Amino acid sequence: MPLKHETALNTLIWIKIAPETGVLTTLPSAPLQKIPKSQNVVFISQRSRKNPAHSKGDTMNISRNFLLIGVIYLLIGLILGMYMGAKGDYSLSLLHAHANLLGFALTAIFALVYKLFPLMSDSAMGRLHFWLHSIGTLGVIVMIFLLESERIDHAQMAPVAPISELFVVLGAAVFGWNIFKNAN
Repeated sequence: MPLKHETALNTLIWIKIAPETGVLTTLPSAPLQKIPKSQNVVFISQRSRKNPAHSKGDTMNISRNFLLIGVIYLLIGLILGMYMGAKGDYSLSLLHAHANLLGFALTAIFALVYKLFPLMSDSAMGRLHFWLHSIGTLGVIVMIFLLESERIDHAQMAPVAPISELFVVLGAAVFGWNIFKNAN
């Protein structure tokens, strides 16, 4: 199999095929000129079509943004856990769990998926998902904080809490549709 390549935006993945065993191994990313022209090296890219947004520099890095927001929620969750453990007061445990799971774990999963499937992050659905999840999660976290710190009661959470929860659910639906359409 001759050396192959296709136009890609950012992702360069080189695979070496051992002819005797058919075993595939990845090689370090390198420019086209530095890869030896042999019969057993293939260039593979997850991005096989041009995206005009990349040439203009006006695209957002969804994977990185999800990670940054996730780290903020992770720190909030960890600090809350330390505070509750030190005080022996676990009244903020619902907030602690939502900050760690909805705020950190889920956003980290989203970041990894967007990194693995770059076409997903290049789509309008990726940006919409980012904003729906970010705004919805912030609303949910704030409402839970206000509820657990007894600044508001359940009745006072409306309409912000249901709208925030709806944003998170809509974001998950957009994410699912984005996977269906762009995760190749």
